[in-house]
Amino acid sequence: LHPRYKTTYFTRQGWPTEWIDNATALLRAEYEKRYSGASITESITERHDTPDNFFKHIDDYGLDDKSDPIDNWLSTGPIRTAQDPLTWWSGMLADNHPLAAMALDILSAPGKF
Repeated sequence: LHPRYKTTYFTRQGWPTEWIDNATALLRAEYEKRYSGASITESITERHDTPDNFFKHIDDYGLDDKSDPIDNWLSTGPIRTAQDPLTWWSGMLADNHPLAAMALDILSAPGKF
């Protein structure tokens, strides 16, 4: 989930395609198990016909509510300007990126000594 590397790290390290596919499947399974129903995603797809939410409809126009966030994430290249993944994903959390909460949880998990 490091935005600067995505799956290119695995490719450059010579991982077999099967291993990369397995890593992607594990990422997808974790997202679907713990994060796909999170309120951050619901806030993007939720629709209300009240005057207070008029501009929200404009902001959400054209968003594909059924798109897969893992596929979307992996289909784009690495983000070369992202030096610090925690800072980058914190900004994405503020923008309601569907993978932000999971990325922050995983990348900020303490290591075991």
